[in-house]
Amino acid sequence: DNYSKKDSLFATADAENLRETAKKLREEAEVLESKLKVDGRRDNNNNNNNKEGDNDSKVTPIFYTSLKESIWNLSYRFASDPPSDNGQDNNDVSNYSGKLTVKLLS
Repeated sequence: DNYSKKDSLFATADAENLRETAKKLREEAEVLESKLKVDGRRDNNNNNNNKEGDNDSKVTPIFYTSLKESIWNLSYRFASDPPSDNGQDNNDVSNYSGKLTVKLLS
């Protein structure tokens, strides 16, 4: 009988220690999650401002002033008829697509 009281006291102490540990872990997780949210927003802003993802260097845009000797790769896709207004699929529509390379000479 004395043994079961002792076990009961240890079990109560262990449960209380587990509750305290869980409370501390929850608090720590909340702090880390809020930090991740702030860092995630900061990363999104940096990625929007700098597509390379390198926060330390600025990318200088290139401006082309001439189209001479340039090569252009064009993709196209279109249908023989516009989509129907009633939302039903029209199986008689032919779709066309492809790629075309254009080289502009001087």
